[in-house]
Amino acid sequence: MKKAVIIISLLLCASVASARGIVKHLAVSAAETAVDMSVAHGVNKSIQEGEAAKAAKEAGWTCPQCGQSGNQGNFCINCGSPKPQPAETWECPACHQKGNKGNFCTNCGNPKIPQENVQKLTHE
Repeated sequence: MKKAVIIISLLLCASVASARGIVKHLAVSAAETAVDMSVAHGVNKSIQEGEAAKAAKEAGWTCPQCGQSGNQGNFCINCGSPKPQPAETWECPACHQKGNKGNFCTNCGNPKIPQENVQKLTHE
């Protein structure tokens, strides 16, 4: 009877140890899968962003004069108007903020000074 109890105890200990090993293995596998999925998501996101930029480029531009969309060249395929150019940026002479596009500095609020007047101020 004592041998049977000892054998059963050993089997239970072995089963518990085996179960712990299996649980540990499953936990490690789950963690590795989570990392793999995270990396895959980042790759997919960057591929999708690249495809979106490509699709936007392929879609072309819309003419501000007649509303024709899908223009690919430098002139509208419907009315012949030139492709709009990106807004010119300027540097504020007061605070040296770069990248201003409007008539006022986005940093200090000073008005845009025409380029010929800026040159006169710097050469005086």
